[in-house]
Amino acid sequence: MAGTREYWLGSNLIERPVNFPVFYQLCIFQQQWLQACRFKRLTWIGRWDRMFVILHTDQIARLLLDALLEHRFEDAAICVISLCGRGKVVPELLWRTGTEVLKSIPGNPLRVVQFYKYLFPICTPYQREMLLDLGFFLIHSNNDLTEAYELLKDKASSEPFSKDKLVHGYLGLFEYIFWKRKNMQLEDHSSLQGLLDSVEEGAGSMHNSMLLKELVFFSRKAMAYFHGLVDCEGIWDLFLTRHAELLVFHGQNEDAIKMLTRYRDKNPENPNAHRYLYHFLKGDIRPRPQLISVLEGLLHVDPTSELAEEYCKLLSGYE
Repeated sequence: MAGTREYWLGSNLIERPVNFPVFYQLCIFQQQWLQACRFKRLTWIGRWDRMFVILHTDQIARLLLDALLEHRFEDAAICVISLCGRGKVVPELLWRTGTEVLKSIPGNPLRVVQFYKYLFPICTPYQREMLLDLGFFLIHSNNDLTEAYELLKDKASSEPFSKDKLVHGYLGLFEYIFWKRKNMQLEDHSSLQGLLDSVEEGAGSMHNSMLLKELVFFSRKAMAYFHGLVDCEGIWDLFLTRHAELLVFHGQNEDAIKMLTRYRDKNPENPNAHRYLYHFLKGDIRPRPQLISVLEGLLHVDPTSELAEEYCKLLSGYE
């Protein structure tokens, strides 16, 4: 910072307005940095020192932007390090920019994880997004769910994530994936219904019996995490469709229909909520008037839906 101060004093730029190129004036990225540095937590600094901080941060931000546009990620990483001292002023920008820069440098997963850990206490308003982002990164870099699952499970046991429905939803999704894998193993060996019959008669193999127990175990854990999501505000498409599949596995088709109907009623403007209910009812071979009613709601929201032709066929009496 001292060197930057001497540079600006020597160049005499302090005494006249700094004219930025039009590109930088219009760039949202640049304006965010300038806005944050001018008006956040700088009131205690003297007038001249405040100007040095602004100009210093501005120049680093320019270098960072140029490096990103030219895909010079090693140089961008150096700029991010230079801005780490302003982390509490612009936490989201530092987190998103820094992690993307580090992810773009090959063979650098450990440094990315360390950067997340460094920023996690600072970026309090964005901790949930950072937690999920780190989980996805671990899955992508390790090609394995275990580490990401353990991370989310550990955080979900303490505040502020113990009652966070989104974190619970993703934990349920992990359990669903584990259930799906076990289900595929069973289907490769024999039909699921045949296995259930053989277990009841005591003729099932020990291996298949253990797989079935694990299947039930993972499905119940996933359903426990998904429970209550339908009553929360928001779009839960990803989780509730899996929840419905698990309910069908347990033979609770009516409960699945009630859940999807409730989701449709709470989110009438969401076309997917109508689609999920329609496809479930169609697969469950429900009466034609019930299918028509659901499609009417969908076409009211999305008149150009791909199911419009199906709606016309149902109305005209054709399958």
